[in-house]
Amino acid sequence: MASLKRLLLCVGASIRENGMKAIMNLIPFGESLYDIAAGTWRKLKECEENPQAALQAAAGASREEIKAAAAEAAREIAGDQSPELLLNLESYLTQVPAAVRQSLRRPTDLAGRTVPPDLVLAGPADLLPFLPSRLPRFKPGDRPANCGNWVLVELLGTGGFGEVWKAEHPSLKNLPPVALKFCLDPAAARSLRNEAQLLDRIMRHGAHPGIVALRQAYLESDPVCLEYEYVEGGDLTSLISQWKHQPDGPRP
Repeated sequence: MASLKRLLLCVGASIRENGMKAIMNLIPFGESLYDIAAGTWRKLKECEENPQAALQAAAGASREEIKAAAAEAAREIAGDQSPELLLNLESYLTQVPAAVRQSLRRPTDLAGRTVPPDLVLAGPADLLPFLPSRLPRFKPGDRPANCGNWVLVELLGTGGFGEVWKAEHPSLKNLPPVALKFCLDPAAARSLRNEAQLLDRIMRHGAHPGIVALRQAYLESDPVCLEYEYVEGGDLTSLISQWKHQPDGPRP
């Protein structure tokens, strides 16, 4: 966990120096993202932490390790400043490993748990894809209203549409986890509803190999949410995009 915590400390220290307005939601996070990446890069070099090794530590960490490292790093960085800063900082740092895994996903490692040996990190620009582009709307442990009583446990991916989370039932431990896709952009909610109708028509024909099953649509929740079967190592958002642009026939 040492490399993971050092990475999160470097990110957190850079946020303190370069992204305080962003972490407090006073400006769009993207306005400070490059400066945060640049500061993180400098601090990794200062503590002689190998960037590839730091990314590997983040990609391979368990939920428990991530939660503990993020909480410790946030407390060290925030000090005795406002509780809101501590909460936002911990929330952001908790999502760094998810951003790392999302960027590392490839055909030979769908889960994004390993750093490829040929990965080149030469400067801050190369670090940008491995940092969350914004504060997440949700955090692990949240139970979004009107979404089937699921508890969010792990951020699987983010994008222009919103967020995809792995979720588990709080009391039925033998119930398989699900993937919840939240649409955070009100203007895109109509597109999400159309997607639900499209997948519903597909599912009427029965189980189809390679297609992630749509289990429930919470179209009146805020934000709008779709519940899918959870596929280990899968990137639900990219799979859906691929299906929409493939001709009829067997899916991958």
